[in-house]
Amino acid sequence: MILAGVTLENVKSNQEGIQQAIGICKTQPDFRFDYSATYQVETSVQAPKGLEIIRIPSATYAVISVKGPMPSSLQETWRKIIQGFFQENNLKPANSPNLEIYSSQHPQDTDYQMEIWLAIADITNNSKTNLI
Repeated sequence: MILAGVTLENVKSNQEGIQQAIGICKTQPDFRFDYSATYQVETSVQAPKGLEIIRIPSATYAVISVKGPMPSSLQETWRKIIQGFFQENNLKPANSPNLEIYSSQHPQDTDYQMEIWLAIADITNNSKTNLI
């Protein structure tokens, strides 16, 4: 998957391709949490000055559905994940970024839906889970 920091004007005018908003979440060894707001783009795109192209390597993901108005539904889902998702599902996190896949709905809609993709190293059961 190829993601980039692109200008909103380019995304809206379809100059950058796919128009899928994706958040990249990476926990550092010192437990610092890095977040990048990106859009999925075509392979031929060049990032504007000051922004970059990020290539996400192939990985296995547990897909968590999130439903409800933002940001509370997203925060509650992350809280549940942190409190024991991996242990409860006999999974191990991979050394790869987690992704927040946003929908085109208005984020304050009561039926807003999005997904969190958790990179996993070992999968022993179904990789699609609903927490909410």
